[in-house]
This record gives sequence, structure tokens and C-alpha cells, in this order.
Amino acid sequence: MSVDLPLRGREPEIARVRAVLEYVRRGGSSLLVLNGPPGVGKTRLLCACRSLAAGMGFHVTGGPSGPGSGGRGAQHWARCRHTPVVRGGYPARRTSAARPVLMIADGTGHPAAEGAGAAGLRGGGHGAPVLWIVTRRPGDRGAGPVPAGPTAGAHTELVSLGPLPGPAASQLACDLLGVPPAASLGPLVRSASGHPRLVVELLRGMLEEGSVRIADGAAHLVRDELPARLRARVALTLEEYSGPCRQLLRVAAVLGRDLEWDVLAAVLRIPPPDLLPVLEEAYTTGMVGGDGTRTAFRHELARRVVAASVPASLRRALREEAARVRPAAPVAAEPPVGGGAQAGCAALNDRQSDVVALVRAGLTNRQIASELGMSPHTVNYHLRKLFTSFGVRSRIGLLRAVEEGRGAVPPVLSSGPCGRPGRAPLAALWGIDRPVPGPPGRPSPGYGPAHLEAAPDHPP
Repeated sequence: MSVDLPLRGREPEIARVRAVLEYVRRGGSSLLVLNGPPGVGKTRLLCACRSLAAGMGFHVTGGPSGPGSGGRGAQHWARCRHTPVVRGGYPARRTSAARPVLMIADGTGHPAAEGAGAAGLRGGGHGAPVLWIVTRRPGDRGAGPVPAGPTAGAHTELVSLGPLPGPAASQLACDLLGVPPAASLGPLVRSASGHPRLVVELLRGMLEEGSVRIADGAAHLVRDELPARLRARVALTLEEYSGPCRQLLRVAAVLGRDLEWDVLAAVLRIPPPDLLPVLEEAYTTGMVGGDGTRTAFRHELARRVVAASVPASLRRALREEAARVRPAAPVAAEPPVGGGAQAGCAALNDRQSDVVALVRAGLTNRQIASELGMSPHTVNYHLRKLFTSFGVRSRIGLLRAVEEGRGAVPPVLSSGPCGRPGRAPLAALWGIDRPVPGPPGRPSPGYGPAHLEAAPDHPP
């Protein structure tokens, strides 16, 4: 998150940092590890720690390095931990009154676990209490809650950063826009799920490109387009990870918010056991997470950006491939009791099946129209017919009716006959590592957002 913005939603973390600073000021030495995925706000919190420590009388050395500067952070660590701590420009004397020191090493990945000796935590033997603050990402090697080796006996704090709470994310949006987001812009901001960097890059990019308009004390959506600034930032983040991890995330983003590992293994032609290290790396990006039974993209906005980096023709091919390998949806043995308008609706034509499949994927009318090569009005027509046939009044109701076996709908788009012979394996197309802008669309966070409850003719 940009350092020129107010720090929002980190009051619990600041309270923990303040407690550690008080401990060090009373004469102890400590190691504080800030843990979190890329873009969650570690660097911005470091700036707040630096200001807080300076106000408490600490001598501060080092500072936030910024995105992509882990090498500089590691060099600063190596330089500082062998440099005698100074007080007022001179070596500190061995005295309990020595000025406490804050040493910051951003982007090191947690080198304290491998080399910060006891002397480094005690001010190089000069008696000054020292607080080291280092940052790490999930998955960094050698990074644990308690460092190994000579630092194992030192006081250690691990502060993990997650997404911003909803009110804090709204405050951040107001800081960027100068006014609150209007109802037309609110769902797009919420699709970032409180990820600070996504919110910042989204709104700054939209301001630069004129996609929002400030009027009547609010920021209104003008064009629902993914700004180039946001696409470039997500692409830069992905470049830090391996090719297989990038390929997995792109294919998964195209197929939907949930990651179906059996389908992904079949589409990517990878044995399921070989997906385990790729899965582990995908978790470190912070884009996906799981609870042991379900794995999904944490931020719908990030999923949308990653999916847009895949060409439209390849997106269609990937969905067709997934439709072939995914088991067919079970059909209820008997129609629902009561018959009426819902009875006899199990058979849908191909076009209706495609529309419902894309509704399930969370796409809006405009996005569905783009995928199927029709107008949004035609999509609206199909949805109204489906609503009437199934006796429902919302997209959620339609999806529930389908899941209960009232309609045999394939789970993903099939723009042509599934299972046609001669299809080349998509594994040959894995080498797409550069972002290719796809057709713009509105964020589609799945079953939860309000646009699924709205009538099908709402503005897409």
C-alpha cells in the first residue's frame, strides 16, 4: 500500500508493535517479524513502526524497501548486523541508559532465522537494546514464528497481516477518491476483498483513465474496465513465482472462483501428486486460500485480472476442456413435488445451458453476452424465460433450482459439442506468461454479491 496514504484498519497490529517497543525501551531486545502475502501492507506498516519508534526516542536505521526490492533489504541486513550501534554519531557506551535502536530490514524473507546472532540483537556488544523488524512472506524458507540458532532465546513476535476489514477498506477508498464510492462503484471496490494493493491500484488506475466521475459528493462508475495499472501490478506479482504456478492460477481463474483439483489436473495433464508443490506455491501468492475442504480465490478482483490475462479464445477452449473432463451433474430421480411451472423443465437447450453455466461462474449479462457472442438484451431474454420456467425470481434461485436437479445444466460453458474428436491437449498452450488484456467486465464474486440477487435486466 502507498506510504502517502493514512494507515487504515491496523490498530491491533500497531498496538502489538507499541508493546514490543516499550519492552525494548525498558532494556530488552527483540525480533519482530511482519508476515503476509504480497501487497497486504507490510511496507506501509513498517513506515508506521518507524514513525512510532522515532517518537518514542529510538534511533532508527533502515527502512521500507518497497515492492520488488528484497535484495536491497537483504544487503541492508547483512551490513547493519555487523555495524556497531551508534548513539549520537558515536559508538554507544556500555550503559543501561543507551538509546534504544530500531533496525528495519524490509524484503529480507526472514534472514534472522539464519544469521542474526545474539550480538546483533544486543546492539553489537555496546549495550544498547535493539528491536529488529523484518518482513517475510508465507512460504519463505527458514521463516518460522521463532528463529532458529543463536536467536532462539530472544524475545520474538510474529505479526501476521490479513485483508483490511470492510470499514477500513471503505476508508481507504475514500482516501484515494476524496469522496465515498457511489453504489455503482461499491461492488467493484468490495471485489478486492480488503486487499490494500488491489484497492489502491484499481482506484488510482481508474482515476487516471477517467473510469470514475466525481459528482454529488460521491465517485460514480463511468466504465467498468480493468485499468492497465492494476493489470501490470498483478502481472508483476505473478512474475515472482514459477511458470507452473502462474499457469495453474491462470487456468483456475478462467474456470471459476473455486479450484477443482481433479479438473485442473486433467486439463493441465498433470498427475494429482505433482500438483501438491504447485498448490503450496499458489498459497504463498495470497491469491488463493483454503479451509481443508475448499480452495478458492480470496479476491474476486484478482481472479478477474488473472483470467483476463488469458486470450478469449483460449478461455473458451479451457472451459470446453473442463466440461469434457468434469463428471456430469447428477439429475434428480423425481421432479419436485407439486409439478406446476417447474415440472418438465429438466431439458434445456444448448443456449440456455450455456447461459446458466456462466451465471454459475458469476458472470454478468454483459460478460455472458461477450462469451456467447450475443447482445445483453438476448441474455436478458433467456434469463427471463428461465426464471419463468423454473418459477424463481433471482439468479440465486435459478442456481438452487438447477442444483436440486430441476434442470440438467453443465457446470461450465460449452460453446460447441463437448467431446468432439481431434482436440489437441491444452498442455501445449501452457507457455502463456505475459498478460494479454481480455474483454472488460464487471467483477463477479460468485454466489455472495448483490448482483446475483438482482433481476436479470439490471445494468451489467
